[in-house]
Amino acid sequence: MFRCIICLKDLPDEMASQEHIFPKALGGTQVIREVCQACNSHLGRFVEEPLINNWLMQAKRMLLRLPGKSGCVPNPLERGVLVDEPEVKVRYEFGADEKAKRLYVIPQVKKETVDGEERIRIILNKSDENKLPEILERIATRYVAKTGKSCTLNQISRREVIVEHPQIKQDVCFNLWDWQRGILKIAYELAYKELGTRYLDDPAAAKVRAMLQKEDVSREEATRVGIRGEIRLLGQEKPRLFVVDNPDWLVGGLIVSSNAIFDYINLLIPLRVAWC
Repeated sequence: MFRCIICLKDLPDEMASQEHIFPKALGGTQVIREVCQACNSHLGRFVEEPLINNWLMQAKRMLLRLPGKSGCVPNPLERGVLVDEPEVKVRYEFGADEKAKRLYVIPQVKKETVDGEERIRIILNKSDENKLPEILERIATRYVAKTGKSCTLNQISRREVIVEHPQIKQDVCFNLWDWQRGILKIAYELAYKELGTRYLDDPAAAKVRAMLQKEDVSREEATRVGIRGEIRLLGQEKPRLFVVDNPDWLVGGLIVSSNAIFDYINLLIPLRVAWC
């Protein structure tokens, strides 16, 4: 028998699972077995996934070539535009060896009106040049199906642009709140690994579990649970608890006082966690 540290149920050993304290997708190797299969699945889907798929983490995973469960390395640069020509959509691609391959222009078909005439503008990557006749045929077929009228497409002009050192621009919007539970889960499991079963009876631990067991938690709900603390990016600030020689390490450290736990986590991106 074992006691799950998330649901606190006493369960047979065959229902235990291997829980990575630091997510495996981030390169984590530290594991505990005191988490039941159901809770492990819940944590992976609702708590860890928003963390490992956050744009910041995806970018770092791409740089470090860290694959997810599918075996694929994330590519947060699949959608962007050229800095000098923002109407041209591009994506950054990798080869089979996971090395940078090329900046690829995503095919686009745009309708424009010039001097009262409707025109079609087609933007293609140089490697897709042979697909132009097929694209024109599809456009004509759709026009006939939509209007019942015949359609003749004449090429008016063509412009080939070669960019020696292309730069990609990408607008990124994400909510830091979405992945804070993933950080809190790591801190909770590190505290359990360090303090043992006595930590499970701590009132602060009960508050953390209440947040981890839900599918989604709003800021308002977190306030009602009663957790007080902060999770923030350290940026250039140096952690005071330990020295991280390599910023790409997964490292965690605890300071336990009479009424609070302070946890410094280097999770590819340095963070500071404190709660009570």
